[in-house]
Amino acid sequence: MRRGWRPDPARAAAARSARSSRWRLTCLLLGLAPAVVVIAERSLPLASLLLLPVVAVGLAERRALQAEREAVERERARAQAAAEAMLRLPLADEDAPRVRFVAGSQRQ
Repeated sequence: MRRGWRPDPARAAAARSARSSRWRLTCLLLGLAPAVVVIAERSLPLASLLLLPVVAVGLAERRALQAEREAVERERARAQAAAEAMLRLPLADEDAPRVRFVAGSQRQ
């Protein structure tokens, strides 16, 4: 591990989500396998219709992962903008507390 390098938690969460999505898609395909075999034995053209839900799930998964990556990037940009805004805040005026103290002591 490089010195000073820390893993990005948002990126790690996105990678875990991508791995879990692949497993879900794999389980879906394995679950459809018996149905594909039975349908292919009866009518081969009908077996090709089973590809439609598989393709739809794959495309939806790809879009969901892309949206998650974009959300991670937006969050990172927001956090960076907030950090830069904090760095640009003016320093507190050192004379301000004294002025308030003097003004308060004149009232007494």
